Amino acid sequence: MRFIATIVSLVIAATLLILGIGFKFFSGPIVVSEKIPISTSQSYVVLDFEVLRMHTGSQIVSASGASVNTVAYGQTGDVISWLGGSPYVHVSADAETHALATELVDATTSTRQAPSAAAAQDGFIVSPAGSDMWVNESTITNGDAVLSLDISPGQSVLVSSDGKAPAPSAITVSWPLPKPTFLWMTDDMLMLVGGFFLLLGIGLYMWALAHIRRGQGPRRRGRTPRM
Repeated sequence: MRFIATIVSLVIAATLLILGIGFKFFSGPIVVSEKIPISTSQSYVVLDFEVLRMHTGSQIVSASGASVNTVAYGQTGDVISWLGGSPYVHVSADAETHALATELVDATTSTRQAPSAAAAQDGFIVSPAGSDMWVNESTITNGDAVLSLDISPGQSVLVSSDGKAPAPSAITVSWPLPKPTFLWMTDDMLMLVGGFFLLLGIGLYMWALAHIRRGQGPRRRGRTPRM
């Protein structure tokens, strides 16, 4: 019985470990990424909701290439209002083909879009960092600004530097893919549970050997008959 339990435990361990290693190293890409084609001297870039929804799932927006990199998102009306009077690059995507398109919105159009813009009320406000109009933001100096979000309809993403220098030149949107699972367990959990059953199997095997040795110990001999 002890050896049967050992075999069962080792079979379970081998199955889980093989699945875990296979899922981790041979299950294909774990993220889909799209580089935003930006080459502009403008200080602000706005990513439409359709750009963030080209693939399903949550999104990760990263920006780099400037001394200060800022990624923020909020209601589209708030983004346009904050930008009112400032030129920016608007990035949109076709809902069916997912083809990206960029459009330069000049200062006149920007003012017309938001005649009572928040930023226009104070000409000294040029950096979006720290504004309370955003749902969330990430601002990094001399590094990559990375922001994880799950955008909703009616929201947009704003990418900029310090509001004076050109916007970050490298903007990437990524969509993490769901990990494959087996019995609700992902690759890491499979290898963890498989390791537990492996140790359990080794322990059961050692216990069975110890039991056999105790059963084969020296037996008490009877008295030797006299000649």
